Formats: sequence, structure tokens, C-alpha cells
Amino acid sequence: PVILEKGTPTVSITDFDGNFALNVSKNAVLVVSFVGYKNEEIPVAGKSSLKITLKEDSKALKKWW
Repeated sequence: PVILEKGTPTVSITDFDGNFALNVSKNAVLVVSFVGYKNEEIPVAGKSSLKITLKEDSKALKKWW
């Protein structure tokens, strides 16, 4: 997945296990996206770690086949 700070050029990608590190502002909103899954917007609100689970988007996946 790709993780970015909404409204900025700050971006990261996850490793094989889904881990990532990103320096963002304390009130940042992260946008997480991956092909075949619905984008998620997650407010950071001072958190230092997050557990994110994306939901499948079968409509988006069908576009790729």
C-alpha cells in the first residue's frame, strides 16, 4: 500500500509486512491506498502507531481484469 499525508507531497510505501514510517504533522490525515481495496483516510491525532485494515473493493478490482 501507499500512504500519504493528505494535502502534502509526503508519501511512503509499506514493506512486505505492511510496516511503514512517515513523519507528519500532529493533526495530519493519512490516506492509505492499494489496488483492489477502498482508500482509507485516517486522522493521526497525535498517535505514534496505527493498525490499518483496508476493505476490499470488488468493483475496483474488476476494472483490472
